[in-house]
Amino acid sequence: MNELDVAVDRKQVVGGDDFAVGVKPPTQPPDRAADGEFVLALDASASMTWPAQKGRDGGPTRWDLARKGALGLVGLLEATTKVHILLFAGTTRIVTAGTAGTVARELARLLPEQLSEDFTGTSIEAALVDSYQLLERSTAISRRLIILSDGDATAGNQSPDHLAGLASRAMSKDLYTDPIGLGAEANVDLLLRLSGTGPCDHVASREEADKVMIEVMGRLAQTGQQVAVSGGELRLEVSPFFSVLGVYQLRPACRAYPAQIVKGNEGESVITLQVGAIGPGEFSRPLFALKLRAPAIGKVAEVPLVRASATLRSRRGAISCSGQEQKVSVLPGPLPAGATRPPYSAELLDQIRTVDLEAETAERLRTAPDGRYQEIYSAAKDEAASAGLYSLAGQYSDAIKALGAGLEPNDVRNEQRATSSRRATSPVMGLRERPVLPPSERLRPPSLNPVFSEDEWTDDPPDGRSGDGDQPKTDYGDAW
Repeated sequence: MNELDVAVDRKQVVGGDDFAVGVKPPTQPPDRAADGEFVLALDASASMTWPAQKGRDGGPTRWDLARKGALGLVGLLEATTKVHILLFAGTTRIVTAGTAGTVARELARLLPEQLSEDFTGTSIEAALVDSYQLLERSTAISRRLIILSDGDATAGNQSPDHLAGLASRAMSKDLYTDPIGLGAEANVDLLLRLSGTGPCDHVASREEADKVMIEVMGRLAQTGQQVAVSGGELRLEVSPFFSVLGVYQLRPACRAYPAQIVKGNEGESVITLQVGAIGPGEFSRPLFALKLRAPAIGKVAEVPLVRASATLRSRRGAISCSGQEQKVSVLPGPLPAGATRPPYSAELLDQIRTVDLEAETAERLRTAPDGRYQEIYSAAKDEAASAGLYSLAGQYSDAIKALGAGLEPNDVRNEQRATSSRRATSPVMGLRERPVLPPSERLRPPSLNPVFSEDEWTDDPPDGRSGDGDQPKTDYGDAW
């Protein structure tokens, strides 16, 4: 019942090769008595009065979107769930607080339709500090800050390291941050750092922005109210025979995990991770992964690989979890790149490669002039497709289309980064041995099939129909 799922992507690894290990906490039963408390912090700085869609002066403003999102969130919460509505710019102000049922009846009157207050600057620090103080007083099992901002920090302590540190310390107390960026000026890189174990959302300056805002709020309301475990720590001990190349979270967020790796008494690499809040059921389980490198050896050896343990916190008390120690057979190596290797399951490494390529591309875009965005996205799309990372290639294809439609380059980047941060991964656990097909032989989604050649991509078939059409999107390479 309380056993961790630990899976190695292969039973045999060649010395010198990279491979992956996945770890999941156990499935949790529903807790019908679990309660929640939310703080919704809305950016009220001057830029929130700008049009929500570029070139639509006189149309809805960013504040109109935020206000609509706040009303939508409160209406979706259980009537007894506690909620605080907070405005922030250079300072913060609490608009109202109480149960969602009470707040829903009065919020439309209390939340201004237009921002008339003389707010200057954007102190994300003040919003975080004051919101966390409110949540610390709560005894609810689920305590979440939803913070919506359309810009960078311009007041208070603006250091990204300081702000991320505030969010990290709050996470250690089971207080979680769900950031939402608005428009091209939002700092999605900072918001991703604030999100801890969860993804980040972004509402781009599109015509359908109001619908996207309501969808985001609905998802956050559902996630925040369906909690069985408020948090906990996962401890991984990797044998000193193996090099730890990276630590990743692949569900619910998809990112490189900024873990500190320390050496244990026997030379093992010890990694401690915050698991975040966990909902009931299989699909709510977080998934973590290690990218490892096998030692170069001259003969076959079965070697201890990893030990895993965890302590989870729930309304009923602490839950201790353990996992069976994993071993792996190491074959003589290194071998040349094209040499035959034992079969393995490629999905974990594909997801890790997706995270790495997405981060590399985002950094190239961050330092590039706007005029080079399409060139960078096109190169990244081709690189992702050639590696069989078709979900990421599809994101870059969508980004290229958005640029062509006139969306501001940084808005496109913000939207793509947020989308990538919440990539869904299959909850299926276990090793499935099979030969790994090269990317050229893997099934490519129709929207990415080239019409002419690999060197001249078009995203639409010759008949003019959209490549995606009305067909459901398939996330290839994610099940494992």
